[in-house]
Amino acid sequence: MPTIDNFEIDQKNNLVLISVNPKIYPLPVVFSASYMMLDQAFVVVDGNPKTEIVVSLRPKAGQNLEAIARNFNSQLLNYAVNASESSKTALLRDQLIKQAFAGHTKTD
Repeated sequence: MPTIDNFEIDQKNNLVLISVNPKIYPLPVVFSASYMMLDQAFVVVDGNPKTEIVVSLRPKAGQNLEAIARNFNSQLLNYAVNASESSKTALLRDQLIKQAFAGHTKTD
């Protein structure tokens, strides 16, 4: 079974380039996943958010390039699911917040 990866490891320059399809992972999801990687790598997000986003990860000391790339992909999925679930419950959440604030009126 062939392996399908969206990343390219550059051992010479000690970095990983990850290609992200913005139709699957919108820019806010990419930013969230990138933010979660800041303790492990220096991150650069580039590309065209309509066609292809390229994330460059340069690991901090002692980090494995492939492990960082796979961790980034896991973070992408994590934040995509989070965004999806959040949009499903947005109406309910808004109603609960309105009810909570409606019960707290200012009195003198």
